[in-house]
Amino acid sequence: MADELPVLIVEDNVKTAEMLELLFRVEGYESELLVDGAAALERLEGPPPALVVLDVMMPEVNGVDVLRALRANAAWAQVPVIITSAQGADREVWEGWRAGADCYLVKPYKLDTLWETAEELLRTGQLSPQ
Repeated sequence: MADELPVLIVEDNVKTAEMLELLFRVEGYESELLVDGAAALERLEGPPPALVVLDVMMPEVNGVDVLRALRANAAWAQVPVIITSAQGADREVWEGWRAGADCYLVKPYKLDTLWETAEELLRTGQLSPQ
């Protein structure tokens, strides 16, 4: 899968970020790590990745605001996005969906669940109806 576009991981928790990087690397995907929302906004000026895994609660710019900017960028608008968050209240989840998330996973989530979701999004660009 060396010719694949990278997976962009935007996560401010170092341990979680390293775990996600390892997961994608083991599965044969290159990954790019950004540690805050401000860096993610700057990254929108570059070429889009194959998938974005985006934390919500980050310093400076939160993940939902990053997702809104991503969806407003013509080059990035169709990139699948998995939001991860410790915030699982209906209001927070609704904000993620409304901003354009393809999936919203509440922490702690199972790595198997994240990988199965990511794999389907990487393969098809969308999730099958459940």
